[in-house]
Amino acid sequence: MGKTIELPDGTPHTFTDEELERGEAMMARLREMEAALLDDTGQTAHSEQLLPCPFCGGRAWVQYWPYPDDMGYEARVVCGGCHVSTSRDYQSGRTTYLPTGEDITRLLAIEAAIHTWNRRA
Repeated sequence: MGKTIELPDGTPHTFTDEELERGEAMMARLREMEAALLDDTGQTAHSEQLLPCPFCGGRAWVQYWPYPDDMGYEARVVCGGCHVSTSRDYQSGRTTYLPTGEDITRLLAIEAAIHTWNRRA
């Protein structure tokens, strides 16, 4: 059956039930990841989902920052002990979860950085 939602440009779009289920699964994953962020300063955060540093066993942190003019977010993970880091993961443009209108750009960049770090650990 699906659900019709008005896009930002005013055009209606009908999402299939399958698309809505995939979107809800993604949002559940992002909300879980966001709930695991601790000591979030608006530029850095620790996450319970981060594995220890593979080199020194230290506690890692996510660093993230917006690009000017809503052009996206960058994020990387840095070890607080030996300062090794991942490369920057970039989420270009603004990403909106259409059923709610929620801006998820920052969360997608943070999720990508955590995934990159945990793949190494």
